[in-house]
Amino acid sequence: MNSIGREKMLWIFGLLILLVLFFLLIWNLSARFFANKDLVFLEVNGEVIKVWLADDDQERFRGLSDRVDLGPAEGMLFLYDRSEYHAHVMRRMLFPLDFLFVDGDQVVDLVKGIPQNFPGLIKGRKQYDKVLELPAGWINKHKIQVGDKIKFLF
Repeated sequence: MNSIGREKMLWIFGLLILLVLFFLLIWNLSARFFANKDLVFLEVNGEVIKVWLADDDQERFRGLSDRVDLGPAEGMLFLYDRSEYHAHVMRRMLFPLDFLFVDGDQVVDLVKGIPQNFPGLIKGRKQYDKVLELPAGWINKHKIQVGDKIKFLF
């Protein structure tokens, strides 16, 4: 094979590699951004909200960090294996939040209006196995109280 034939083969091989990488990237992005396996609907005190689930260490660490905002009926639900005092932080948050601390299906504590630059830990006063983060003001607007129930609507 002469040098021109070899050069042509290398170009074709390089293009094939780039094409495969491009399709892998597209497949990965579509699986990540368009799959709704981590999206559910909850009802809290008669109000339906769309929530993203954070049910593993990686998702719980990332949480809502770097997200620009939440819609008025959106949130993130952090799921834990057992009831404890699970600490939350406002790492790289761009908007303030309300927190509902839930054990089983019951709100056991709530914290309102935590600013995006809050430097401390956020915890409930009773043990819980779920934490629902919502846009600041949501708790007051919908009159949520300790003892209210949450219901998964899927």
